[in-house]
Formats: sequence, C-alpha cells, structure tokens
Amino acid sequence: FAALPNVNKLVDHAVDNSFPSDHTILFFSICFSFWLVRKKARWLWLVLAFCVAISRIWVGVHYPFDILTGALIGIISALFSYWL
Repeated sequence: FAALPNVNKLVDHAVDNSFPSDHTILFFSICFSFWLVRKKARWLWLVLAFCVAISRIWVGVHYPFDILTGALIGIISALFSYWL
C-alpha cells in the first residue's frame, strides 16, 4: 500500500515487514489451538481470528495474500503443536 498514494492508511506500518502478517500468524495459532482443545467455544475463537485478519486489511497494512499466508502458517503451527 506504500506505493498507492490514494490509499488512506489508518495506522503507520513499516513497508519492509508485510509478508506474512505476524498478527495473523499469532492470532490464528492461538485461536486454532483453542479451537482444537476447547470444543464449546470453538466458533468464538474462529470469529476472533477472522476479525484480526480482516482488521489488518481494513487499516491498510496488509494485502489479502499476506493474511491468507499468515493464517495458513498459524493453523499449521497450531496443528503441529497439538500433535506433539
């Protein structure tokens, strides 16, 4: 988004650390870990993770591919931790 002058970013963000989204990796790994362990509130964790992912695009600091890759890495790391 740094190259697009007409995008109104809501927060400042360094241009060199966009891919993948660290926030999305963190929240998807935490929320998916709870998804695997806590069966009752599993949809709450999924909604929380998606809210964080959408907010990163909404404020103009990540592209959708950054978010998808971060979510995939977070889910894989949660599955790996669960299987250990």
